[in-house]
This record gives sequence, structure tokens and C-alpha cells, in this order.
Amino acid sequence: MRLTCPRCSAQYEVPTAAIPAAGRDVECSACGETWFQPASAGSDGPLQMPRGDEIPQGDGGSQAIDPSAPPPRRRELDPGIRDLLREEAEHEARVRAREAGQTAATTASARPAAPLQTPSRTPPQAPSGDDNARRLAEAQARTARLGATPGAVTHRPASRADLLPDVEEINSTLRSPSQGAQPTVSAQDRARQRRNFRIGLAVPVVAALLMLFVYLNADRIRLSLPQTTPAIDSFTATLDQGRFWLDAHLQALVGLFRA
Repeated sequence: MRLTCPRCSAQYEVPTAAIPAAGRDVECSACGETWFQPASAGSDGPLQMPRGDEIPQGDGGSQAIDPSAPPPRRRELDPGIRDLLREEAEHEARVRAREAGQTAATTASARPAAPLQTPSRTPPQAPSGDDNARRLAEAQARTARLGATPGAVTHRPASRADLLPDVEEINSTLRSPSQGAQPTVSAQDRARQRRNFRIGLAVPVVAALLMLFVYLNADRIRLSLPQTTPAIDSFTATLDQGRFWLDAHLQALVGLFRA
């Protein structure tokens, strides 16, 4: 049975028994094209290979392909497409490796910790005389080395931050009491403060009005209450002196402005 590739027109000679009555899928070994080959489409008769001088030259026409010959080299991919596919494969490999690492870390964290093994304690062995002599010699050698190099052990000088006082402590001691938390004043305390302010303002005003009333009605008070005459005279004389003193100073001040 003769098979012809619908893509590259390559022809193959296969046994008739290779194609069942229901047909089967076949693949071209030259271009990789796959198609369904029915049993009735095959042509009987042997496939005659053309001689070397009968092979047409150029690109046109179909050429007979020897089934035993190696398949032709397939067309290479575009470099850009090949790089893109390689980057996708590397990215997929990194994602899988990261997922595998996370799974391993989760499994390790979920795994119960192994019980601690208590080291077996062995009774200390009494040092022998040779060990005592060796340790004494080593101690003497270390002492001699320390004595020969007195400058080997140096003290780290204190930093300037350790020598200076703490700034926060100084600020806390210098902070005035007014900067502290202000006590909350209740509504009752505010009402008491307002009442005290009104009383403190009203007392001088009432006293001034009483003094003015007594000064203006001094004659009537003397006639009504003769025993208050000395006090009324002293009071009016004091107010008159105050009036004269204030008048003199006001005239002097007015004279300064006019000059």
C-alpha cells in the first residue's frame, strides 16, 4: 500500500495489513505531519523508486524518500521564541523549588521535637600525680606570660556617653510642676470660682457706693445722728484731702501735656 503525506508529498510503501479496515493515524517521518489514513485510500502495486537521472531538479515535484534514510533535520525555532520558552521553564522550575522548600519547612516545623537526651554523668576521676604536676606547670607558664606582657591586658576606655549625665533625668528634674498633668475641674468647682469672682467684684463697688452716699449726705446724717458727728467730720475731711491731692496731680499732668 502506498501512502502519500498531504503536507510534504512524501510517499511510503507499507504492507496492506498495516492499515486495518477501519483506518488508522499515521505520521510522516520527514515533516512530522499526522493524518488519518483509511484502508481504501491506499493504492496497490509496488512503489517504483525513480533512478538517479530521473529525479527532478529544483524545488518543484515530489521526491521519493527512502524509509531507511535518516529523517531530515527539523526547522529550528526563532531565537526570541526559544529564549522566551527557556525563561518560562526556568521560572516554573524556580516556583516549584520554592514551593518544595516551603513544604519542607512546614513539615519540619510540624514535626515534633526530638526529646532531649540527658548526658550520662560519669563520676570524676581523681587526678593522678602526673596530672597535678602538668597542671601546675601550665599555670606557672601562663602566670609567667602574663607577667612578661603587662600591656597585653588593656581596659576599654569609657565612652563619652557613659561619662555624661542622662539628659532625660535632667529634663525630668527641671520640668516645672505646671507642665504636669492638669487636675480636672468639676462643674461644682467652676461654679464656686465664678461665685467668688462675683463677690470679690461686688464688695469694692458696694463699699465705694456707701462711702459716696455718706459723703454726699453728711449734713443730714449729722442732724439725724448727732453722736456720729466726729466720725462724719473725720471721714469728710479725709475724702476732701484725697480730692485735693488728686486734683493737684491731675492739673500737673494736664500742664505737662499742654506744655
